Amino acid sequence: MPRKPPFLKQMELYLTRCQTRGLSEGTVMEYFYVLRKAYNLLREENLKTNPIKIGEDEIKLLRKTWNSPTNLSILKTFLEHNGNRIFKDLDIRIPRPNPKRTWLSEEEAQLIVASCQTPMESVLVHLELLLGFRRIEVARAQLYHFQGDSVLIHGKGEKYRTISKHENLTDEIIAFWIQERNEMVRSTLTDSEYLLVHKRDGKLKNYHPVSLDSILKKITDRAEIKATHHTLRRSFGRFYHDTTKDLEETARLLGHESVDQTRDYIGAQLSKQKVGLAQMHQKVYLKQTSQTKLPAI
Repeated sequence: MPRKPPFLKQMELYLTRCQTRGLSEGTVMEYFYVLRKAYNLLREENLKTNPIKIGEDEIKLLRKTWNSPTNLSILKTFLEHNGNRIFKDLDIRIPRPNPKRTWLSEEEAQLIVASCQTPMESVLVHLELLLGFRRIEVARAQLYHFQGDSVLIHGKGEKYRTISKHENLTDEIIAFWIQERNEMVRSTLTDSEYLLVHKRDGKLKNYHPVSLDSILKKITDRAEIKATHHTLRRSFGRFYHDTTKDLEETARLLGHESVDQTRDYIGAQLSKQKVGLAQMHQKVYLKQTSQTKLPAI
């Protein structure tokens, strides 16, 4: 049996350590795909893949290919875990991701929905933008989760929550996708319990969370709107709260443990401040204007 390359062996040990530290399944899976991609890129270019020996040439290639602070940050932490300080030696400073939280306007949300061109894309947008799924929850969605009058969502860990279906719409979008899915089942003679699947090596495979990124990017590129999976989910929460003014129910639908988390997540506090400040400023300026004596002409 051939020996496993040092990079892959150390990667498995590192991911196991991440799991024992309590990192979520989705995060560990993202680390796996990022590190595996780095290994494949280096191997294709015949560069060093041993995590201890990776040097300037290897980092130069990966920085040019990825151009992603998140990917580089994952790689940096992995290399440092293996005693490789190449990022520090080269004085490479990885910019922190922009922590600014963003939401879609109603017009932008409508444009993203209209930019879906395939049943698969429609399901993805519907689950995140109109039902509040996380990316990992979309990947975990199984066929039986959509039976009955509500949708069962497999949240973080082993937590589940339910949400009412959009009347007729959810069933119509899922049924539209199922027609295409059934064709894949017939052509591969295999099936899966997962809702979203694709053909690979003559079999049906479920989508891993990171694999959904490229699908969403196609949609947002057509709409010419910058949006992530979190953008769609936050927008769902904001739209629901703006409609109902029920923060506790919004928190439950999002699977949050506290309304404080939800308030920050959907920007409810900022919206409330904006309205309050606008009303206050209007009163102050109107009062100031009414007390100002205009000069005689």
